[in-house]
Amino acid sequence: MLTKKLAFVSCLALSILIGTACAWAQAEKPEIGPAPRPAGVAKAGVAKAGVAKAGVAKAGADDSAPKLATLSWKLGTFHKYLWLQKNAKIGETNFRFQRSPRGASGDYLLLTRRRLEGQGRTQETEGTLRFRTDGRTVSYREETSYQFANARPFKSLQEVRVRFERGKANLSFVNNGRLDQAAKTEVELAKNRKVYLFGTVCNEQWNLFTPYLDHDKTSKVSVLYSEMGKILDLEFTPKKKNAKLQIAGVATEATRFRFTAGAQKWEGEIWVDKKGRLLQFVSGELKIVLTSKPD
Repeated sequence: MLTKKLAFVSCLALSILIGTACAWAQAEKPEIGPAPRPAGVAKAGVAKAGVAKAGVAKAGADDSAPKLATLSWKLGTFHKYLWLQKNAKIGETNFRFQRSPRGASGDYLLLTRRRLEGQGRTQETEGTLRFRTDGRTVSYREETSYQFANARPFKSLQEVRVRFERGKANLSFVNNGRLDQAAKTEVELAKNRKVYLFGTVCNEQWNLFTPYLDHDKTSKVSVLYSEMGKILDLEFTPKKKNAKLQIAGVATEATRFRFTAGAQKWEGEIWVDKKGRLLQFVSGELKIVLTSKPD
């Protein structure tokens, strides 16, 4: 039931906005509330019933936070990924990393706000991912609103929540605030297997495992696809070190990796700098590139 409901809205959005053959879509959310809105980003035009206001510090308030073991992004600073299809802009993702306001837990947050557009359809998302210093997910919560501009304008709101605990991932999906019709599922996580969270249009989440990729040989990464309620195994093979590209107008070097998703027949390339940060993603006609300076 969960798979069918998520597949309908999220895969529809993907096929419209991206045009890929990928059979999945986007995301999830913890109990923290939506990410703060960066300047210049429009507010989603859908009510968010029953959702708590985000209790997060303002940008810049985390500059004194200790460095994460695997994360090289500056804390408290917004960064942006630009989405391109055939070199035409179809959207953008604004995101930032910061310490959790629940300081005693030692967790960190990845706050995201994304907007995608195409063929008279708009998708707006706010998400909050709570994670450990080694990139392991604790919980994730996301709200996505869809607006379809046709003869009769139609709006839809979906909410997905994921929580990792006691060796399991608990997922729930709510459509248009109908809590009584929430679809839930549970995924067993192997004890000796590190699993990351990933939604198809949530490439900023890859920054939690890209620091672990081996720049000399193939690396395998396991991710939980919440929409499918299953674990997906990705392989990343380095193809070129010191590949040159322009990031925010600055000449930059990074390792270019080829990735595949096994039986899912999904593949593409990513560029990761020496600090483990994802600078660019390419798959089919879709390109996602960092347009802000990572430092």
